[in-house]
Amino acid sequence: MASSFSYKQRECETCGGPLQFDKTNNEYICTYCGNHYERQEEYDGVYEIRHTATETLSLLVERDMGQAEDGLVKCRSIDPTYPGSIVAQLALHVITASRTLDQNEKRNALSQAIEAYKKLSIPFDPQSADVEADFYDNIESADIRSLLITVFRTFKDTARVNYLNKSFDVTNIHSEKAANGLIAQAFAGGDYAKVDALLKSPAGLDTDRLYALVLNQYPDTPQKVENVATTIGRGVNPSDGRDALSDYLSRSQDTPATKLAIAERSTARGVVPNGRAIAALIEVAPDETSVLGLLGSLGGDKLNDEDLAATVQALLTATDAAVAVKGLNALANAGYYLEFSQQALLAMLARTDLDAASRLAIFDAAKAIGMNDRRVQSVLSGFVSARVSVDDKLAILPGLLAAIPSLNPMSVEEYLMNSTVDGDNKPKVLRVLLDHLQARESLRMAVRRYPASTQDAPQVRDRIVSILIQERLLDPSGV
Repeated sequence: MASSFSYKQRECETCGGPLQFDKTNNEYICTYCGNHYERQEEYDGVYEIRHTATETLSLLVERDMGQAEDGLVKCRSIDPTYPGSIVAQLALHVITASRTLDQNEKRNALSQAIEAYKKLSIPFDPQSADVEADFYDNIESADIRSLLITVFRTFKDTARVNYLNKSFDVTNIHSEKAANGLIAQAFAGGDYAKVDALLKSPAGLDTDRLYALVLNQYPDTPQKVENVATTIGRGVNPSDGRDALSDYLSRSQDTPATKLAIAERSTARGVVPNGRAIAALIEVAPDETSVLGLLGSLGGDKLNDEDLAATVQALLTATDAAVAVKGLNALANAGYYLEFSQQALLAMLARTDLDAASRLAIFDAAKAIGMNDRRVQSVLSGFVSARVSVDDKLAILPGLLAAIPSLNPMSVEEYLMNSTVDGDNKPKVLRVLLDHLQARESLRMAVRRYPASTQDAPQVRDRIVSILIQERLLDPSGV
């Protein structure tokens, strides 16, 4: 059974050690010997002033300045020297200084706050300032405790801040202003456990700002992913969230696994990154499962045309054949209409990290999803004149030629008359093209101009002329 205890007594009767208030059991416990002391409810007439000061602070939490000033007048009429009255006065002046834009009013409020602060025991010692300590012990509102912690941080009063923090449960915060102020302090001080706790509080939060803070400042841990999901669940504006998420995915040094998890959880909840960020993520994704998991969260109509184009290009140019094929099919199956730009397809066909068979597999998948013959022709024409190794060109050309019903003579003419990228190997490439050319008549006029107008080296020109004669496209008598 705990001994009876007066609020004025701050030391253990047995060992003289300091006592710490246990709010749950409404008793004090000696930090040295463990003796328990029951708090008496007879406060020698201090109850009224303590209650009035607490109510005034509650009004300040809500920023009801008019009612708070009335409460402060009542505090002064009861006992202006009571620490709770002084603390309420101090809080009012600090809040006033922080809210006003008028510099004279700000200086006046800060001056009055300093004068009020000087009336408290400095430095704070709960053993000697027992009435003030008792006032803090009786504050059950986490919102008021948060307000006072902010006020005393203004004066760099770590003793009072630490004392108020002892019984401070941030999960009970209800005030939006208090909660958002604590979040700013928690991130500034690296107190991420407090961030976790505040996310469980019933207080309204500035979720858009909090989302950006969690993304950019919270350490790379599994809890970060959970906090992102919780923050979105509490209401993040999709447009603001998109900007914050895209910036995080593009710039963060977090591991790819964390970024993928955050992108997936965010996208599933309606906050979708832009195409550049998705592309950057695909480029660093460690495996097929990661990429397909991300694409799975992008189903429906979450991507606009620009984002979709960037995502498709990343699949074409930054993944292996299996991932690219499955990824493209996943987007198509999700209902997206995929357009394959000539630039993206040529970049894929020019990749040196994939063999020819893999590149053709990706190309075939794109054609099956929705690439018409005209686009295939333009890609083939561009690839013939591309600066890639001749071995690659000769390995891939048959697959591209097999993808169209017939070869456009204009593609052959363009290569014959204007391309010199393959140098001495140009005759080999031309032979492959001519073997697949059916409509030859339209090529004859260009062929007649070739010997006199070509920029090919003489030895290359002679070999090509020989081929053209063999193919009966050029009359030897006209050379």
